[in-house]
Amino acid sequence: GRLDAAVWSGAAVVNDMHQILPNEGETPSETTTVYLLYDDSYLYVGARMSHERVPMLANRLRQGERYWGDDLFSVMLDTFNAQRNGYRFQVNSNGVRMEALYQDTTRELWDWNGIWEAQVSKDASGWSAEVAIPFKTISFDPENDTWGLNFRRDIAYADERTGWVSYNRTQNPANFGQVVGIE
Repeated sequence: GRLDAAVWSGAAVVNDMHQILPNEGETPSETTTVYLLYDDSYLYVGARMSHERVPMLANRLRQGERYWGDDLFSVMLDTFNAQRNGYRFQVNSNGVRMEALYQDTTRELWDWNGIWEAQVSKDASGWSAEVAIPFKTISFDPENDTWGLNFRRDIAYADERTGWVSYNRTQNPANFGQVVGIE
């Protein structure tokens, strides 16, 4: 759950998150920086979430339990870049994982259980998450190097959702950003 390994210095960086709720497009109350890497076996996502104002909120401690209202970070993938379906991998600041399939742009199937890993670490200025998603867990076209991609962070104390790409306060495969060059 720490992002101090040298490999993260070569990662692609996303740091232009914005509020989704309560005020879409506004500057978030806390900063989030996301790092993206991959190798032959895994897609790796690291995220650093500052948390300066009040203690983080994360009440869920049991893996697989559904949780909302906690501080959390999500990675969303549309591996075929079809803008219709995909995957969501979510971790709270206690390291509790939750995953779903996007069945279409309006429905998520939270009963899906994918194999993936996540670790978190906390310190006085926030928390970090490292996520490792095995390519064996997800379906994709190996000839397509462009995937839909998105990130979300929930900041519980502010009842605030932040994200990389959103439209009309939603994030779904129809409005993800893109990552290009996955081989």
